[in-house]
Amino acid sequence: MKSLPIILRVVIAAVLMFAASFSGFVLQLIPGYQNILAGTAVGRSTTGLLMACAAMLLQYACATVVAYVAVRLLARYLDHQPPAMLKLRPTKTGMIWFAAMIGVAMVIFLIAGGITILFGVTGEPLALQGDQWWAILALMLGRAFLLQGIPEEFIWRGWLLPSLGAKTSMRWAVGLSVIVFGSLHLVSRGGQSNALEHVIYLAMPLGFAYAAAMVRLVADSTWAAVGVHGGYHTAMVIANVLPINNSPTLWALIGALWFAVGLTIRAWRRPFAPAQSDPQESVPA
Repeated sequence: MKSLPIILRVVIAAVLMFAASFSGFVLQLIPGYQNILAGTAVGRSTTGLLMACAAMLLQYACATVVAYVAVRLLARYLDHQPPAMLKLRPTKTGMIWFAAMIGVAMVIFLIAGGITILFGVTGEPLALQGDQWWAILALMLGRAFLLQGIPEEFIWRGWLLPSLGAKTSMRWAVGLSVIVFGSLHLVSRGGQSNALEHVIYLAMPLGFAYAAAMVRLVADSTWAAVGVHGGYHTAMVIANVLPINNSPTLWALIGALWFAVGLTIRAWRRPFAPAQSDPQESVPA
């Protein structure tokens, strides 16, 4: 049955995303690791805070490592394709898109946040404690990329998108991967207080996932998609220091703007048109 390989791949991607996300908790089984995370291994000091920060970043990095190893194995043994299929090797074009999408994420957030403020929907900025701001910033950025942006894009746009594309059309692959990825965020806890807000919240992951799929195809690089995903989460970090309310209005605006970015890229660069492969990707990642 043709549908079985497709369903199998989608299920694998979903399971792998959650497995990678929680993989770092294994480190907490190491004796003394909990004390390091608590910042008490060497007493409550700047050194202890630095060690706690490093330990948490290491825990986040486990997700990236698990995802990277897993997609390499899936490409080889399930798809019988070389690692170049994943488009993980950094290229000049890919990194330009990576940086550009982080910038776009900031602009989208500021536009959406500005609109909510104009409509009188405001929030209280997070009060950073003394000289601990650097640790909070490092952890937020680590979470944005090491725990979420990089591993999830390696799985969904790096592996699943081309894997599904080989079994069906790339248009169907984009649609299916975006819808499933977005739907999984029904279990996310991002400030929702009822069932309707959980549905409205989906506008954001659906929107940036579509944009990520488009840039993955036009840039021929998974790092372009990482820029979208990591940039989205980095932009949300800004919400903690600005008077912007984390509300359904903000979620809907951000999602709509990301959809607009994806549609604009699709119309501009025509990602589904046949294109020559990038010779730089001939070297295994």
